[in-house]
Amino acid sequence: MEHLCTPEGKVGLLVEALAGHAKQAGLTEERVRDAAEIRLRAGRIYNPGYFGPSLYVQITTLPPERDHYPAYGIQLSFMRGVETPAGFFTRAATWNTGSIGQGGADYIIGALNANLDRFVSAFLRAHDHPACQAALGSGTRDDTPREDEADGP
Repeated sequence: MEHLCTPEGKVGLLVEALAGHAKQAGLTEERVRDAAEIRLRAGRIYNPGYFGPSLYVQITTLPPERDHYPAYGIQLSFMRGVETPAGFFTRAATWNTGSIGQGGADYIIGALNANLDRFVSAFLRAHDHPACQAALGSGTRDDTPREDEADGP
């Protein structure tokens, strides 16, 4: 669970540039970014302009053949700073999900939304997990004591 923990309980967003034929099929970086921001904001975990741990969104499409929709691959990676055994700092993926399929722009955005929902759920579960709270030295994400932690008789 600690691999999804962030001190602020928030993430930034990085969207990889799309290939030209993806744009011809109606899929744009703006549309991908908008879909991701909506899902992250709905989960109350998005921090625009944040340069800390970030969700990296990569959509790869193949050129469509004749009358067929393009094949696509979606990869979401939670990227964070890590220290290598040699003592160097770099960014690395500590959580991944993705899917592949074939479809038009609306279908690809629908598949992206399903992957984003998986990420938001995993992120929120991780931040409510005692291991994450212990690693961050705090209570729940909003620092509100849970019923089993409340002082009382």
